[in-house]
Amino acid sequence: MQFLKPQRCLHCDGELTPHQRYAGGVCSDWKCRQAQLDADIDRERDRANGVLARRDAATATTAEHSVVVPARPSRLRPLSARRRSEFLGNLDEILTEIETSREETRPDRGTAAIAQDPAEDASRACGGAVTQDRSAPENTGGSPAAPDLALSVCAACQGACCHAGGTHAFLTAPRVEEILARDRVPAKDLRRYYEEMLPERSVGGSCVFHTQTGCALPRDRRAYKCNEYECDGLKRARTFFEEGVAAVHVVRREDRTIQDSAVVSADGVRHVRKAGR
Repeated sequence: MQFLKPQRCLHCDGELTPHQRYAGGVCSDWKCRQAQLDADIDRERDRANGVLARRDAATATTAEHSVVVPARPSRLRPLSARRRSEFLGNLDEILTEIETSREETRPDRGTAAIAQDPAEDASRACGGAVTQDRSAPENTGGSPAAPDLALSVCAACQGACCHAGGTHAFLTAPRVEEILARDRVPAKDLRRYYEEMLPERSVGGSCVFHTQTGCALPRDRRAYKCNEYECDGLKRARTFFEEGVAAVHVVRREDRTIQDSAVVSADGVRHVRKAGR
């Protein structure tokens, strides 16, 4: 009886099991699997550069570096009454917490109270000085365009980190208190603002403000986390741009599968592969 010659791992030349033969030709060693992932990304980057060159050779910018961001489903759905109600309920709890804190820090009603500046009132409620507004990432150096280009990576990612926002949108009492003090608006007006900003359609299972074009809120009304959090892929991309790299290849990957990719440069976000195509 003639037996088939055992296939070998593409990276370590180790013998493969029958399952591994048909699952990509890579053994179970993590180093070999990582090497295969890196090779897949390199091939996808070459493919992306080729597609863009064929689209418009005159303006296509070649990306020599790739970063990986997580991929999450981004299907738009009507924002349900339940999710709207849950968000407003969470916001009401925050506003109640702020009002309670203000009541506890007001001067004794038996003494002559001196009118306080709203910002100072906010300072006491926050337990100290009102913190500096952190509505946008600070430019720490490099090219002036680096922050904007890095934010375009979020557009290529399509907001995987937004999914954890759910019906609270990451808003906290200190952040809402800061907004109230900074904009000098009554709590009821701020509540009405957030209610009016709720979109008709948002990404299913994600933050209530997550839409097809990004966040429905301006940066100065978003939570701290929304303005400050950076995944590893975004951090790497920011470093590349600050070093003067003209374009970065962004890979959206779920587990070990590349869902799609895009090239981010001063020309914008150019998608070159869609999931399922």
